[in-house]
Amino acid sequence: MVTIPTWEYESWYIPPNAKVVLSCGYGYTFTPAFYIMSRSKKGGCVSFKCGDRMIFTDQTAVIDDGKYTDGKIESQWLVQSIASQCGFNSWGIGGTITEVPNVYIAKEYISGKSCRSLLEAVSAAWCGYFKTSNDNTLMFIPFGSKYYLGSQALNHAAVVEGGSKGPIECVIMSNGTETFISGSENTDMFKTIKLSSDFASQELAGQILKRIKNYTYEAWSCSKCIIDYGLGDVEIDAEINFADGNTRIANYIEKIPTAAGIFCRCGRNDVTESEFDYTGALSREIQKRIADGEKLGNGTMITRYQGVVHLGKETTDEKGNKVQNRYGYSEATADGVVQFDGAMVDSVLPSVAVSSDLSAVNLEYEGKKYELQLAWNGDDVSIKQKEAAT
Repeated sequence: MVTIPTWEYESWYIPPNAKVVLSCGYGYTFTPAFYIMSRSKKGGCVSFKCGDRMIFTDQTAVIDDGKYTDGKIESQWLVQSIASQCGFNSWGIGGTITEVPNVYIAKEYISGKSCRSLLEAVSAAWCGYFKTSNDNTLMFIPFGSKYYLGSQALNHAAVVEGGSKGPIECVIMSNGTETFISGSENTDMFKTIKLSSDFASQELAGQILKRIKNYTYEAWSCSKCIIDYGLGDVEIDAEINFADGNTRIANYIEKIPTAAGIFCRCGRNDVTESEFDYTGALSREIQKRIADGEKLGNGTMITRYQGVVHLGKETTDEKGNKVQNRYGYSEATADGVVQFDGAMVDSVLPSVAVSSDLSAVNLEYEGKKYELQLAWNGDDVSIKQKEAAT
């Protein structure tokens, strides 16, 4: 929130979504650029509610068709496309972890979704979150990572230590219908991470566990501290060296600029979760519903993008990638004609009998009989008349 006097507001033209930059001496910037989301006038002042560049991710994602291979896009390419579309300089991975799992996302899953919802889906699969960095980078912060910026809390209030989770020994990942477990199933809740992702798989659960195995998350909070910015910025997931001799990592920071310096309220949220899994009545009803993109027992799938599709047998291409063809339907014509992308074979065949004089063909199918009267012109034959089914 930024507040200025009304007289100052009226002397300037401040357009919608105007850029707001907070800086201190020598042009030093200690926050990302913000953009005005809303404004209100009250008591001789005008207040602006601002957000960082993440507010631009509420637009519908537009992904170039050239980014897709066999109808899918790699998650890294998706994030890069979103970063470019939403005005970020680039995207990157923050801290000590430099790699993330590669997830392939189908075009129909992306169709019509906002950039924000897609980033949320990717961050769930990658086990972390996205943020805007001070240099306008779309930064992914993996769980278990940290910055080495070396910020110094010169003076601070008492640090309140919270709970801890770890060392991590097990990852449980679910997509709503299937659950995949990597690590020891008998591990208690304090050493287990539970993830929910539309792209959950055994391979993905294993990759996440490999990254965070033996990591311990520790919660804490500090109501006020003053930071020496000459030693480095304070960003989410950056190391802060406290005067009590301990180094801590914050996942929430509130910066308060004053004439005496920049004060911060910061900490790391407690992990709150139940030791027991309970599925309520509403959740059970939701699980009974057919989800978008859910594979059904007879090899079909219902999607928002293509409607009902039939899935071909999964094969492997020359590059070792798994490929599964999909066959859909065209929209019905005014006469009710529908064209199927593949070929259909009926397991029930009609019985056919030809009259001795070759003047008619009798068909019997699904308990109904048809008689086709034939007209011959030399060796050419055509149907002269079709009798109604009996």
